[in-house]
Amino acid sequence: MWCDGRGDPTPAEWLAEMNFRSAVAYTLSAAVALILLVVAAVAWRHRRRDIVLVQVFPLLLVVAFVITWTPYTPV
Repeated sequence: MWCDGRGDPTPAEWLAEMNFRSAVAYTLSAAVALILLVVAAVAWRHRRRDIVLVQVFPLLLVVAFVITWTPYTPV
């Protein structure tokens, strides 16, 4: 149901919305992964291996999310 009271979206509108949400999810995941990698690289250069080790787990979570995320595909 659309917020403007138009009723249910058409199949094309709904598919466009799902594609947009998938793109947002992938973009945000890439941004998080990039931030984690940059922090790990800076920590590595400063010989802070503890910080690098802490960054590994969230980075693996982001990678697992990207691998398991399946965008909507019409049947």
